[in-house]
Amino acid sequence: RGGRAVSVDPIFAFGAEAIRTRIGEVIPEMVAQLHRNREKFRWDQSGSPEELVAMRQAAMEAFLADYPEGLREGRYVDAALPGLPFEEGRFELALVSHLLFLYGDHLDHDFHVQGLKALARLAGEVRVFPLADLNARRSPHLDPVRRELEEAGLASEVVKVSYESQKGVNRMLRIRGVEG
Repeated sequence: RGGRAVSVDPIFAFGAEAIRTRIGEVIPEMVAQLHRNREKFRWDQSGSPEELVAMRQAAMEAFLADYPEGLREGRYVDAALPGLPFEEGRFELALVSHLLFLYGDHLDHDFHVQGLKALARLAGEVRVFPLADLNARRSPHLDPVRRELEEAGLASEVVKVSYESQKGVNRMLRIRGVEG
């Protein structure tokens, strides 16, 4: 479509083989967790835990095939919230997938607020999905974080999306940041 995407993650400090090795180490536990929590997921698109893992592995292989070139081109950046190495207003859209709110037991309220404020400085719009914790419950951070963002002048809304891998987990947070 002519756009340019930049992905930011601290894992990009590692080479492709180290990432591949780590993925291989976590897959057995991923399958076990999916089986333990099978009733919390929708299986109409992926069929089974094994099929879902196979789809994720295929996506990882596509990523790893692109990774060396993407690093050279600056499409993969080794960084972490809230300290992102980009100038204000650089992006039209910032997406956060499966980090904020999901790991609320490990990432506190202040981390969420500072991370979202940083993203809002960089992009005209910020979208965060999912808004549930690891147990598919609405994150307790969501409402307090939204209040603090509002006080900082950042409008936000919770929007229903068509994607639903976990039952009932079909909402994203949309924040309006700087003009892109």
